[in-house]
Amino acid sequence: MTVEDSAHTWWSRSRRLPVDDAYTTWFNAHSRCTQALRAWNAAPRRTRAAAYHAYVAALQAEEAAAQRLQQLHLRHAAA
Repeated sequence: MTVEDSAHTWWSRSRRLPVDDAYTTWFNAHSRCTQALRAWNAAPRRTRAAAYHAYVAALQAEEAAAQRLQQLHLRHAAA
């Protein structure tokens, strides 16, 4: 068995940690929030209110993802 084969075998048996998934979720939410903020900033006057509401929704999603990540981090730190 080569080093590459053993690395592939280890990787296929490993499982992602919940904190990894939570980080990925937060990172994606953060990216969407940044895009929504930029869209709101660039929106013409007639669509500014809708862009603002989209930004607030993205911000709330980011906050929820950040809270989940923090919970998992604190749980891990306490263990």
